[in-house]
Amino acid sequence: RRAALQGARTVDALIDLVPGDFVEVLREPLRGVAGTTNKLCSARLTLVKWEAHKKAGTMPAHLFRQAPEVQLTADYGSSPEALLHRKNLEDAHKAYLTGLLDTAIAAKKDDIRFLEAAITPEKLYERLSPIVIERGQVVLRNRRVANIRFSADNKVEGLVWVEDAQKVAECKNLLADVVVYAFRVISIVELASHATSAKQDRKKALAKAADVEMADATRAGPSIQSMVDRAVAARLKQVDRKPGRRSV
Repeated sequence: RRAALQGARTVDALIDLVPGDFVEVLREPLRGVAGTTNKLCSARLTLVKWEAHKKAGTMPAHLFRQAPEVQLTADYGSSPEALLHRKNLEDAHKAYLTGLLDTAIAAKKDDIRFLEAAITPEKLYERLSPIVIERGQVVLRNRRVANIRFSADNKVEGLVWVEDAQKVAECKNLLADVVVYAFRVISIVELASHATSAKQDRKKALAKAADVEMADATRAGPSIQSMVDRAVAARLKQVDRKPGRRSV
């Protein structure tokens, strides 16, 4: 039964595989797992970008701040002391930006750890199992079946309403599989995020390649007129060198 869950390619398609008596009570919780996973994927992508900025020595646009300028008098501004002050100011600003990015990266890492902790097997079971148990009790109570006792001549001698054995098995199976449903939700969202990211990377690569080709095409070179002029001049030289031709 768990293998069937792997065939679902969207979160809604997976939810449709939940047994009918439980589908509505699990719909929003499973979508909540998808929402948390979406946030986690986004946070991970952001962290990758910020760490790439740190490695390259650049800053994300929303964190960058222009270095402040200190106005100095013209006479003092050209002195060695003033130049040293300007350098110290630039160094302090660079250190400020570096510290700002480091703090942002640390905060994003903690954000990721928080989101990851919310979708561990233990947390998922803790959140989803009470829903299955509570709904299961209602289902077993309201979906009882008749246990009829017949006499030797096939006449009804007694009737007792008992829990449906199939529903009991369904409740037990779902309780065991509810985390597996959540795992499949997580996989679907992560794969979709990966596909979107890969598509964006391909677009950026194509755009970069197009920019390079455009730059090559517009690069300064000999004009058509100059090429024609050189060709004509070369042809005239050949004509002038022919035997028997006199110069005028």
